[in-house]
Amino acid sequence: MSELILKVGGAICVIAASFIWGEYKARSLSLRAQQLQKFQQALQLLAAEISYTVTPLPHAFANVGQRMDGLVGEIFDRAGFLMQSRGDVNAREAWLGAIEEFLPQIFITNEDRQILEQLGNSLGVSDGDNQLKQIKLVDKLLEGALREALDERNRSERMWRYLGVLGGLMLVIIFI
Repeated sequence: MSELILKVGGAICVIAASFIWGEYKARSLSLRAQQLQKFQQALQLLAAEISYTVTPLPHAFANVGQRMDGLVGEIFDRAGFLMQSRGDVNAREAWLGAIEEFLPQIFITNEDRQILEQLGNSLGVSDGDNQLKQIKLVDKLLEGALREALDERNRSERMWRYLGVLGGLMLVIIFI
């Protein structure tokens, strides 16, 4: 009797663990799309800070960071902090450092990361108009990445959920 209870308990644990794994994979697809949208919003705020209020870049990063919530806001806030606290860090280094610091916590692909890293190429080294052009370019690239993320989410989200449960059931059958 106790052997049966152990087997059922083990089966439940395997199915639960695989369900959680499938749910995590499905959720990561949604989180990627949400974070790309937030990066787009943050870029629009940064463009407004640069063009309308002519805010210096360290303060513009910090202002955007304070106005955005979640990890995207923290990335902008961190970039502003790096520029303000250490005088030898330029905008590119601060931006790349902030992305690198939060990379394990955000749900972006390597292609998304490369798009975001492009933003640092012209910030702080060119005039305001060129910086705005670079921000708009990165925004357009993020728009394409967002469309791809939404398509992938729509195609694969349900599949990962089913795969988690069915994978767990398959493992239980194999173990029995």
